[in-house]
Amino acid sequence: RVLVLISGGTICMQDSIDGLIPTRNFAQNLMIPNLDFHQGSKVGATPVINEDGKPTNAVTLQSPNRARLNHEDYDCSILEFQELIDSSSMDGSHWTKIATTLQANWHAFDAFVVLHGTDTLAYTASILSFVLGDVDKTVIVTGSQLSMYAPHNDAHDNLLDSLTFAANFDVPEVSVVFHHHLYRATRVTKVSSFSLAAFTTPNARPLAIVRKHAGGIWTSTLYSKTIQPVGKTPDHDAASKSGPVSATIGPLDTNRVAVLKVYPGISTNLISHIAEMPDLRGLVLETFGAGNVPLTKHGLDLLEILSKAIERGIVVVSVTQCLTGSVTSAYESARRMERRGIVTGLDMTTEAAYTKLVYLLSLQNLTHDEVANMMRQDLCRELT
Repeated sequence: RVLVLISGGTICMQDSIDGLIPTRNFAQNLMIPNLDFHQGSKVGATPVINEDGKPTNAVTLQSPNRARLNHEDYDCSILEFQELIDSSSMDGSHWTKIATTLQANWHAFDAFVVLHGTDTLAYTASILSFVLGDVDKTVIVTGSQLSMYAPHNDAHDNLLDSLTFAANFDVPEVSVVFHHHLYRATRVTKVSSFSLAAFTTPNARPLAIVRKHAGGIWTSTLYSKTIQPVGKTPDHDAASKSGPVSATIGPLDTNRVAVLKVYPGISTNLISHIAEMPDLRGLVLETFGAGNVPLTKHGLDLLEILSKAIERGIVVVSVTQCLTGSVTSAYESARRMERRGIVTGLDMTTEAAYTKLVYLLSLQNLTHDEVANMMRQDLCRELT
């Protein structure tokens, strides 16, 4: 039993006078008529809890008979959110809705797929990892560069790959499926606005790669020992599995954390203005190379501003601007930052560092030092 949550994004968009916009009835228009997603029998309905916490019925499809491919049969229920958004409008309130909807339906399904826009997909996948914690069910986030309404698109394969993984493998974490790859959610970043291979995990190998062969044969190469075929891991029954059902989620306040990219000649007035924002509790600095900032007079002013921000209770984290590599304390600049209490983010992506801060700051009764120390710890395999 797989539950698909539709939050919006390019995958369900159609053109309008104002450009591409999310449109409703994804299951009815695109999945039911397609024999890759529905075997053609009667469409069912399954009780679910929607994003507002209210009971409703989700359209439920039966997967095509894929016995010749050695694939499991599965039921796929589709819950379309009332408000479908372009993911560039995603914020903490939307993350909270997605997380609480997964939580509310946790015991009723074996696996979950979240359809999402690509612009902020890496952020959403990361925050779900931190919020849901140590899950023992498959949670996949996917989307597409081209709408499923387009005649030639990547949406069909991304969705089919996601459902195939969800139905046939136990992947006990939040992951991302895109362009025939399965990625760890906390390591993924978007690297192209054009290519269908829009995502990668720069400092980690994929969890799996999908290969398709003549006759529609679907195979996968698994790179993670935590992934097992369905039924090969103990306690697969949905009703007996544990999950994030007892934790209180949210509110996830994205207004309390900022991201600032360091650049040559950066103004200390700009940094001071950001650091003195009244509601700010966390700041992610995208630093040069291995974690460096200017050490001119202005650079020293920068470190002084950041030191005062830390004294006011703001957690400051340094991550690298580079696509691959890590922040270290090898250089004088980075070492001075570390001595002043700035957290060395190692090889965390910006998306993971930002969402990790948002998550930790949503927890009650954590002190500044506790949040800073937890930022240094590997919570959801976001660090090498």
